Amino acid sequence: MASALTVKSPARAAATMAKSSAIHQLPRGCAWPCLVIGVLLALLGLGSLLGLPKSWVRSRQLWTEVPGSVAESYLKEGTRRFRDRRDGGSRPSERTWDVRLKYRYRVNGRDFTGDAKALRQPKNDNRWDEAQPVKDSYRAGDALPVFYKPADASVSRLTQKEPDIEFGKDVFFTLLFLFGGIAALYVARWSLWRQG
Repeated sequence: MASALTVKSPARAAATMAKSSAIHQLPRGCAWPCLVIGVLLALLGLGSLLGLPKSWVRSRQLWTEVPGSVAESYLKEGTRRFRDRRDGGSRPSERTWDVRLKYRYRVNGRDFTGDAKALRQPKNDNRWDEAQPVKDSYRAGDALPVFYKPADASVSRLTQKEPDIEFGKDVFFTLLFLFGGIAALYVARWSLWRQG
C-alpha cells in the first residue's frame, strides 16, 4: 500500500503561521496602558531633570550655625525587610533603632525646636543594647550646634550641608523615570506595530 502524503493547503499554512506569530505577541490590550505609563514616566523624568539644577544648588547650600541644646534623646524603632530567597523561603524582617534628638535653638531672639537623627549612631542598628548607650550619651541640656535655613529659621538640621547622597537619589530617580518611560513607550510602539 502506498502511503498517502498530507499536503497542507496554502490557507491552512497561512493560518498556522499566523497562530504561531500570535503566540509571541503581547496581549492586544497591552499597548495603550504601556503608552499611558510611558508618557507619565517620561513627564516625571523630564520634570525631575528640570529640577536637578535647583536640587544641586540646594545640596551645596551651607546653612547658618547657631548654638543649640538637647531637649530629649530617644530611639525610633523601624523595620528592615529582606528580599525573598531564591529557594522560595523568606528571611524574617528585623527591628532597627535610630538615635534621634529633639533640640532647641534661638535665632534673633526667637525660640525654635527641631527633631533630627543624631550624628552618632550605633554600629549595629539592629541591636537595642548598642543603640541604648548611644542614646544615653546625649543628655538633656548638652550643647549642640544647630544649622538653620537662612530663608526660614524654623527649618533646621544638625549638619551644615545636605548629605551628598540626597542629590544622588535625585539623579537616580530622574534616570529611573526617564529610562522607564522610554522602555514603556518602546513596548507600546512594538505592540501596536505587531498588531498591525
